[in-house]
Amino acid sequence: MALHDTHISKLLKSKSNFPNSLASTGCDLAKKCQNSGPSSYFCGPYQISWSYWSDGGRPGDQGGPHDFETCLNDKSCAEQAIYGYMNKWARDCNGDGVIDCTDYAAIHKAGPHSCNAQWLLDSEYWRVFQSSSCASGSE
Repeated sequence: MALHDTHISKLLKSKSNFPNSLASTGCDLAKKCQNSGPSSYFCGPYQISWSYWSDGGRPGDQGGPHDFETCLNDKSCAEQAIYGYMNKWARDCNGDGVIDCTDYAAIHKAGPHSCNAQWLLDSEYWRVFQSSSCASGSE
């Protein structure tokens, strides 16, 4: 599992008032772009896809052919994409009546339409997330 997966909750927790502010994450700033197969090209410390970046408002888009990669390899720009994506797709994935960091972590990994899918709940990503301070409510 990528380091970004274990720290996404810190970004989204943001003093329990997301999306009004973003917190520091401690993510893997050395992570660049990787292609792990068809429809599996992800960039930056949060390993974001082109469609996620586009849904997030395409921050850093200057009309250049590599604006996607340039933005997502910059932590601040990548966080703007996450902020935009969560503003667009925020929902109560676990049905507890509150949209919080648990929902944001699920949306980040699985997208808004699969954020309550069993494969996510059974994943290593989710097991690591469940041990985070966000999931335990102690942050």
